[in-house]
Amino acid sequence: MILARRIAKIRNARIESSKAKIKGFKVEIDDSHVHLVYHVLMPSCKGDDSKIYVGETTYDKIDIDNISILGCTGKNNPTNFSL
Repeated sequence: MILARRIAKIRNARIESSKAKIKGFKVEIDDSHVHLVYHVLMPSCKGDDSKIYVGETTYDKIDIDNISILGCTGKNNPTNFSL
C-alpha cells in the first residue's frame, strides 16, 4: 500500500505538471469539453509480427485517500495491480 500511495503521488504531480504546461493555450482545464488523455504504446504479443499499438487512457488524478488494491491484472504478470 505504501508503494501504491507513492506512485499515486508521483502520477498526480505529473498530471499537475502537464496542466501547467498548457496554460498558454486558450482553454480552461476545468471546462467540461476538455479531457486529458494519456497515450500508451503497447508491443505486439510474443511470436506475432512486430507491431506497436497506440492507445489512450484517462489521465485523471488518483484519489490517494481511497486507494485499495483489488488484485493483480493477470496471473502471468502479478506485478501490475488494479486500483
